[in-house]
Amino acid sequence: MLVGNTADGRILPIFEERLTQMGAWLSINGEAIYGNVPWRVQNDTVDRNTWYTASKDGLSVYAITFVAPTPGGEFVLTQPVPTVSTSVTLLGYNWILPFTSQSDGVQITFPVDIPFGTLRYAWTIKMTNVN
Repeated sequence: MLVGNTADGRILPIFEERLTQMGAWLSINGEAIYGNVPWRVQNDTVDRNTWYTASKDGLSVYAITFVAPTPGGEFVLTQPVPTVSTSVTLLGYNWILPFTSQSDGVQITFPVDIPFGTLRYAWTIKMTNVN
């Protein structure tokens, strides 16, 4: 982010707003950013709007997507391969998401009550125990 101050040291309101928004996003999704490493693939092959990171211990994979989940809709990630112990959650939403394993990856079903008031800009799907 290019945020500069004015000659007298002030941050313009538009930049202050963007920094506040970035901080709010990171307070929910920072788990997918800080202290993580690249995963085995950088982004999804079918949906170019989805990017991956992984925890250093390799137990969690994060799919960060710029496509807003549709309440009650489905979302397919082609790169993760679920195991019998896989768990899928949406950061900022405290429930486990139902999913099915498919030949082309994992199909995630989103709840109808996604809290769009607090989840904006990019959404992070956390998957544990995937290959």
